Amino acid sequence: MSMDSELPRPSLLRSPLLWCGLMLLVFLGWAWRDSVGRWSYVRAGSVSAHSMASGVTILRMPGRSGWESGSVDPPPMSRLGLEGYGRYPELLRLRLGRPELSRALAEKELVAFFKTGLLDGREPDPVVGMFYHGAGGSSRSVRMVFIPYWCVMLAVAGVWAGLIYWRYRSIQEHRAELAGAAAENDSGHES
Repeated sequence: MSMDSELPRPSLLRSPLLWCGLMLLVFLGWAWRDSVGRWSYVRAGSVSAHSMASGVTILRMPGRSGWESGSVDPPPMSRLGLEGYGRYPELLRLRLGRPELSRALAEKELVAFFKTGLLDGREPDPVVGMFYHGAGGSSRSVRMVFIPYWCVMLAVAGVWAGLIYWRYRSIQEHRAELAGAAAENDSGHES
């Protein structure tokens, strides 16, 4: 009887890596869907992360301190007016957003953006547009990164697939080493 047949065959279905990855992707899918009707956030000092409008928004607001977290309904349209959902109604729907990075706008650029809705000749993702409309002149001191959930899910799926492949390869290498050792043992006993 060879050593290889004594080893249990690892099953992908019994792998904690498979199930943890699946649960993480399901959670991200739920968070994506939830971000349309709820805004969840965590803030630590001057950095905050928000799950909103089909993506994750990371903000750096100087001068803030302490910890805070919560979940709120998006502000009503009447409160945000033209700067919010009136101008960007797609924020209330499940969507594939574009990754964006806000930057400090000069006064001239901000005025041009308010008139045309364009930055550098293109329309920014609605989250960034709403940010500039809401922050106005204070947008110079605040930095923001918007990462759509589809990008997060794609990155997680890529890392997850890579880990599963790495596990598969390491199991195959281990089996090959054991098979080689068993073959050496069998040839040593025959002589």
